[in-house]
Amino acid sequence: MRKLSFWSMIALLVGTVATGCGIPKEQHDKALAQNKALQTELDKLRGDKESMQVKLGSLEADLAKVRASLKEMDDLKAALAKSKGAKAELDKLKAKMAAQKALNDRLRAQFRGLISAGQLRIMNVNGRLVIKMANRILFKPGRDKLSRAGQRALKKIAKVLKKIPRHFQVAGHTDNKPIKKSKFKSNWQLSAMRAVKVVLVLRKGGVPGGNVSAAAFGAYQAVSTNRTRTGRKLNRRIEITLLPVIPKRTR
Repeated sequence: MRKLSFWSMIALLVGTVATGCGIPKEQHDKALAQNKALQTELDKLRGDKESMQVKLGSLEADLAKVRASLKEMDDLKAALAKSKGAKAELDKLKAKMAAQKALNDRLRAQFRGLISAGQLRIMNVNGRLVIKMANRILFKPGRDKLSRAGQRALKKIAKVLKKIPRHFQVAGHTDNKPIKKSKFKSNWQLSAMRAVKVVLVLRKGGVPGGNVSAAAFGAYQAVSTNRTRTGRKLNRRIEITLLPVIPKRTR
């Protein structure tokens, strides 16, 4: 059996009371009309509520789409910023490589005579330019006294380096053969003193004192085997590495 609505039950009750109490028909009909109007309004409100719920669901879906679009835009902006940063780093690296190549070409042109004479080589080691000189040009075995030919070569090198705004690390290297009949107790000490002697000549030739330093590696950075005479000759060397200028310390 179909359930009666609240307002229908009220109307029925009113009608029953009205009939039983002898209420005039005009008032009875008016009450029924009001009941019907209220029922219609209630049904309308229910319909409006359902329509609002549908609209609310649609708005929530649209809001979710907008939020997703905003996130995509933020992600795109972040990716663009990252791309710009990567491009800036790439441009910086390209500029650095171009400057390195220009300096390399400049040194090769200015040291053409020394290179042709076999007195030095210019190499790129781990992204840094290195001027490599064999010990046979600079020192006698087990000695730290520069030869005349070595001094002349270093003076030519100093004329070029003093005009270049770089720091120059002079490193001494030896083979691993124990030192005999020498004032030095180890190859490390020998390589250190040889590096210092080269620094002093460069300094005298005009290279700023703050732009040059000495280092000693002994036999610990070999470039060839120490098992052969040829390999040991290659390991005995002086290397001048071009580094960025070291900033002066401020007090």
